[in-house]
Amino acid sequence: MKIKTFLYKSLVLIIVFGFVSCSDDSKDNSQMSEQGNGQVEEKVFLGDIVLRTQEEVNVFGAENYTRITGDIDLGFTDNQSNINDLSPLSSLTSVGRDFKMGFLTSLPNLNGLQNLERIEGTQAEIRADRIINLEGLTSLNYVGDRLSIYGTSIENLNGLPNLTTIGSLEIRNSKIENLNGLSNLVSLEGIGLFQNINLINLNGLDNLTNIGWIFLSGNPNLINLNGLDNITNVGSIGLSSNPNLIDLSGLENLTDVESIFLTFNDNFKNLNGLDNLTTRLTSIYIESNPLLDDFCNLEYVFVNYGFADSYAVFGNAYNPTQQDIIDGNCSL
Repeated sequence: MKIKTFLYKSLVLIIVFGFVSCSDDSKDNSQMSEQGNGQVEEKVFLGDIVLRTQEEVNVFGAENYTRITGDIDLGFTDNQSNINDLSPLSSLTSVGRDFKMGFLTSLPNLNGLQNLERIEGTQAEIRADRIINLEGLTSLNYVGDRLSIYGTSIENLNGLPNLTTIGSLEIRNSKIENLNGLSNLVSLEGIGLFQNINLINLNGLDNLTNIGWIFLSGNPNLINLNGLDNITNVGSIGLSSNPNLIDLSGLENLTDVESIFLTFNDNFKNLNGLDNLTTRLTSIYIESNPLLDDFCNLEYVFVNYGFADSYAVFGNAYNPTQQDIIDGNCSL
């Protein structure tokens, strides 16, 4: 009798242990939380996920995850990915770390990401040759650090009506003419715009008053800095190889800037736009702007707030010293 009882208890323990083990295995990469009525509120994927093919997107999407705690990587294969439809990911609302998509030459749009609200990591990267706008990201409101957009077909930034906070923004090789689509941004640490062949101005940043840094390079049709009209404080400004930019018009309300970097701007003529500075510049580097011959906009700030700690001006049409500018010899 004792032997039968012992065997019965052992069998029960084995069954229970086996059941618990199987349950734990099934939760290795997922976690569900429930509302009070027992309905599933969210389904969380624990860790990173890499999706290289459309089949992998379909399989992962069928799980209806609402949140990923780690990175999500779409595409980025040695060969061009065949991903052409993100609709299986329509349940996704947040990514805990980085969001990266690249080399998606078959992807026509971002439809399927319309419920994505937050990207918490250091990088959100969108790299897709056929996409012409960012419609599909209509719920996105927060990017923790850098948002990088690369796309030779992107014509505008439509599709980001709820985006209010970005660490920094980088746009390369696009066809955008301005920054319309970002009008609800209230927090931006820095912006870099590189080789955007149709970029004319920076209209679209109407709600920003402070920004950590601005760097614009290789934008052949940029004619002014309109769009920065409400900016009063900037940490640093860098303008390089923007051949149609003639001055700093658009910065007339700027009162505080720490450093200025101007190089290889073929038609840059003067520093108009720096008329209202009320603090001392710490660093000025101005090189190889062949038509730049007027530095008189710096006279007031030098006289009233002192010389810059670092000052390098050479290779321009005129290269005055700081003392020259204070003495009234600020232009040819």
